[in-house]
Amino acid sequence: MNKYIILLVFIITIGCTTSKNEETENTKTEKPKVEFRITERYSSESVKQLDSAELRIKRNEIFAQYGYKFKSEELSIYYSSKPWYEPKYDNVDSLLTELDKKNIRILLNEEVERNRLSKFNCSNFPNSLTNFSFNSSIARAVDSLGNPDKTIIHEDLTCPIGQLHFWNSNIKNQQLIILGDDYTNDINYLANSRYYAIQILNYDELSKYHFNQIKLGESERSLKLKVNCLITKNPEYSLGRASGQSMVEELYINDQSNQYIISNGNIYIRFILDSKAKLVAIVYSTINDRLAC
Repeated sequence: MNKYIILLVFIITIGCTTSKNEETENTKTEKPKVEFRITERYSSESVKQLDSAELRIKRNEIFAQYGYKFKSEELSIYYSSKPWYEPKYDNVDSLLTELDKKNIRILLNEEVERNRLSKFNCSNFPNSLTNFSFNSSIARAVDSLGNPDKTIIHEDLTCPIGQLHFWNSNIKNQQLIILGDDYTNDINYLANSRYYAIQILNYDELSKYHFNQIKLGESERSLKLKVNCLITKNPEYSLGRASGQSMVEELYINDQSNQYIISNGNIYIRFILDSKAKLVAIVYSTINDRLAC
């Protein structure tokens, strides 16, 4: 009887040991499940700190978190090394949140911008500064656009700057601003003008207005390349930079960080940037309004 009891205990012990070993092996081979969701909110400023490889990884990481099956072998291998990645779907568009979509748009815009700038060729850049002349009048604008949407009469008698007239075009996402040389309190559409500007209305979109392929809303990085091309091709012009606002700019620019100024002493072309390093206004004048008063 004792022999049978000993044999039974031995069999049970072996069975338990085998079961535990199998359980341990299964635990070792099973990939642990890790919950992963992106909550970071990217901005056009923050993504500039990422290198090009990081931009691509961050953008595709948004799709990877939902189990997107990458067609790129490189990306598939990379994300397979992450404990949270489980390839399940050929398309995850329906799973994307509004935050995901905004982050993708911001990251992709930065990638496209860098790729475009890397291919920029100054030799193909147009040249229209030669014989460029200032030619604008309030009367001509009224004839083609109608009366202004708004007029500001500067009432500082110690330093009058004239009458500022505004025409808005939401379709083109731009605002025309002309400064009239009239210093009375009566609106005058026949006054001469030595200053006009084109300003962007919606800062989140590009405007249809451009000067020599320099578009309102584009980045400072792109602007610098194009401005340097203009100066190279037009040595009679000089390039300067300025910060702070002139008395005229204070009346229509809400957010300004600095500006690039192309000038030959008779013509001033200003490219005004906001605090996000985007081009928000282009100004043409025959006066240096920064020296007024």
